[in-house]
Formats: sequence, structure tokens, C-alpha cells
Amino acid sequence: GRTASRGRASGPARLVADAGSAPRLRKEDILVAVNVGPDWTPFFPLLSAIVLDDGEIFQHPAIVAREYRIPAVFQTRTATKRIREGQTIAVNGDDGTVELDV
Repeated sequence: GRTASRGRASGPARLVADAGSAPRLRKEDILVAVNVGPDWTPFFPLLSAIVLDDGEIFQHPAIVAREYRIPAVFQTRTATKRIREGQTIAVNGDDGTVELDV
């Protein structure tokens, strides 16, 4: 993927199939979605990281992730297909990688 916000974090993945409906997010969850819009930013303080299949590093979610210092990797293309709900993952926003089952 591409680095949208630097830093590292690990935790349980919370998959979002439909960006219009928020899942039950808990503190330190990692949001995994195809893409999210500005309406998701109120949830960002709960998150330890963000992983998106799509997204651009100049979009609102990337900017807000940087402001909150939340590691974020965008443009993974297949994260929502390869990561399972609740799976522990590690996000490395410094080099744009996501590790599964850490």
C-alpha cells in the first residue's frame, strides 16, 4: 500500500463492508475498509490505525489520520478480502505495509 500517515500500530481488525454503516468500534481497533469519507472522522480518536483498499493520501481521512497521528496505509487493493474480522494485524505506516496474524 501507500503511506497515508506514518507510525506503527497493531490490534484487532474491524472490517467495514458498507461505508454508510459504522461497525461497533472499540478503542485501539484498526479500521479496514474499501474507502471512507469525512463522515468517519469522528471515529478516528478510537482507532489505532486505518487500512483502506482505495483512498488517496490527499483525501480528508488521510489528512485527519495525520493530525491524530494514526498510522494509515491506503491503496492496498485487497485488504478487505485478505483480512478477517477480529484478526490481529500490524500496520506500518512508515513503509506502507500490513502484517497479518501478528
